Amino acid sequence: MTTTVAEAQVTADAIATDRLLCERCGYAIEGLPTAASCPECGKPVAESLPGSRPGTPWQVRRSLTSLVQTNLALLRRPRAAFELMRIERAGSLRLLLTNLLLAAILISSPWVGTLIGDPARSARTSGPWMEAVTFGWVTGAWVGLITLVLLGLVAVEYRGIRFIAARRGWRLGPEAAWQICAHASVGWMFAGLFPLLLMAVMTATRGEVIEWISAPIEKLMPRGGRPVNVSFWVTGAFVAVGYFAGMFVFELLVYFGVRTRRYANPL
Repeated sequence: MTTTVAEAQVTADAIATDRLLCERCGYAIEGLPTAASCPECGKPVAESLPGSRPGTPWQVRRSLTSLVQTNLALLRRPRAAFELMRIERAGSLRLLLTNLLLAAILISSPWVGTLIGDPARSARTSGPWMEAVTFGWVTGAWVGLITLVLLGLVAVEYRGIRFIAARRGWRLGPEAAWQICAHASVGWMFAGLFPLLLMAVMTATRGEVIEWISAPIEKLMPRGGRPVNVSFWVTGAFVAVGYFAGMFVFELLVYFGVRTRRYANPL
């Protein structure tokens, strides 16, 4: 159904004044009976009322169980999960930091004590007590650094949501944008899970998978030239793909959140 210039102006004015909007099409439904439907798209007015959204499990009660329930719901049925989400700032930062810390632990765990120059690697011969202390602070440093990097990427995504919302006339204020980013942050865990899965496969097959992939590439390499460790670069490429896959899951969840809640009415 096409929207006239007058209707578009009404919607823009409604967004600016926080009036009640249809959460499907953005049409101003302020003053319509609860039993009525949106004149533009037919969505029941009752389904656009802020009180119709109970909130995600995390928003209802913040606990380890609700965290798992919320993250699983977002991964299984993201649209349905975002339709439950309330537009409020409460709990968004805690959910975001919790998911990013878990993602940072998953990302850093394979590398602590393995890279050249890592103090945790050098401390292996310094005795069990010093080795444990060094491993602890190095792990904390890795996790803290990765969390800050992920937080920076999420902040960029938040700015992008606000920019696109302003350009397209969507109602996505600071509370909505932060809640979407916080709930979508579970996607970053896959940036750690995918490389871990690859390493598990390599360990289970004793590197045969990497050798099987590297063999045809090595045949294409010019003879007599400088030797290249193809297995090393294939492994690195797989790990990099795993990281980008995690970012893709995060971006995909943000997309579902924005499309679902672009006209959401705040509490």
